[in-house]
Amino acid sequence: MSYEPTTWKAGDTVTSAKLNKLEQGVVDAGGVFIVHESSAGVLDKTWKEIVEAQRTGLVILVSESEGQISTNIIVETNINVSDNEYQVGFTIGSEIFWYIASSENGYPAFDLK
Repeated sequence: MSYEPTTWKAGDTVTSAKLNKLEQGVVDAGGVFIVHESSAGVLDKTWKEIVEAQRTGLVILVSESEGQISTNIIVETNINVSDNEYQVGFTIGSEIFWYIASSENGYPAFDLK
């Protein structure tokens, strides 16, 4: 069965039933996997966890800097065999930003290169 979104109008009351419907829609769609970046630029999920989540749903990177919270969709994961790097990338505009781990079970850190 496909998800039928609620059409909200000004003054509508948010109910637990409507929120539960939304949450179930997210689960049915494969879910959203949230990855947080620490203040040191390290992700709180391993490269392998991120790759597995990408196979079934959307992966969102949440980071906070100077009181500003940003969210980005993780768009690419790959392995650079020659450099033994397990990479996680997201884009802002036309630029891609990378987080690098040294193994599939490592926690990727922001790459300052």
